[in-house]
Amino acid sequence: MRYKITDETLKMGDLTLHRIEATEGFSVGDHFVIPGDKGGWIEKESNLQENAWVDGDGMVYGNAVVTGNARIFENGTIRDNAKVYGNAIVRGCSKVMDNACICQNAQVSGYTIIRNDAIISGNAKVINCAEVSNSARVCGHALVSSNAKVSDNAIVCSNAMVRGHAKIRGYAEVSGDALVSYAIISDHAIVTDSAKIGQNCTIMDYAFIGGSARLEEVTVKGFVKFDLPVTINRHVTLFDSNDFVSFTSHGETCVYIKSTKEWFPAPPSIIKNLTAL
Repeated sequence: MRYKITDETLKMGDLTLHRIEATEGFSVGDHFVIPGDKGGWIEKESNLQENAWVDGDGMVYGNAVVTGNARIFENGTIRDNAKVYGNAIVRGCSKVMDNACICQNAQVSGYTIIRNDAIISGNAKVINCAEVSNSARVCGHALVSSNAKVSDNAIVCSNAMVRGHAKIRGYAEVSGDALVSYAIISDHAIVTDSAKIGQNCTIMDYAFIGGSARLEEVTVKGFVKFDLPVTINRHVTLFDSNDFVSFTSHGETCVYIKSTKEWFPAPPSIIKNLTAL
C-alpha cells in the first residue's frame, strides 16, 4: 500500500473519514505523487487500492472502490458500491454513487452525477452538470455535457455528442458522429451517422435518423427512417415514411412534407410544379 491513514478526520453524519498521506512516490497518469503528499479522504483501506489516488478534498466511502490507476480530485465523491478503475478520472465536485462504474480512460467532471447501475467506459467524457443513471451506458469517445441526461437503458457511444439539456432515455441509442442538443430521444429510437438533432425535437418509438439529416422542431414517431442530407427546421410531425417524399437533382436532395405542403429546401421549379399538379 502506497499510503497511510493519518489521524486527521472528517465527520459526515455517522461516518468518519480519514485523510491519507503518500508513503512512497508513484505516478497516476500524468500526476506524480511525492512521499508525504497529503491526499483526500477515505473511510477505510478497502476504498483505495493498487496505484489509485485521492487528492485534495476528494472522498471515497461506503463500499466504494477506487483502484487501478484511477484518480479522484477536486471534490470528487465516490460512495455506496460504486467502482472507479483503469485510468479513469473523477473530478470537479462530481458524484459517482450506488452501483455505478467509471472505467478504462473515462472522465467525469464538473458537477456531474453518475448513479444507479450506469457505466461510463472507453474514452468517454461526462461533464458540466450532466447526469447518467439507471442502466445507461456512455462509451467509446462519446461526450455527454451541459445538463444532458442519459437514463434507463439508453446508450451513447462512438463519437456521439449529447448536450444542452438533451434527454436520452428508454432503449434509445445515439452513436456514430451524431449530435443531439435540446432534444428528446426515447423508446427504441436510433440517431447515428452524422445526424444533428436540435432544439425541441422528439425522436421516439422505433424511428431511425441517420445520414447527415439536420432536424429542429421536428417530432418523428413510429418506424420512420430519415437519413437524407436535408435540414428541416419547422414544427413537423412524421408518423411514417409515407409522410414525406424526397427528390434528388444534380446531387441536391430536397424533401416534400405532405402534411404541411412544404419543401426543405426549396426545390428546382420543375419539381415544385410537378407536385402542385
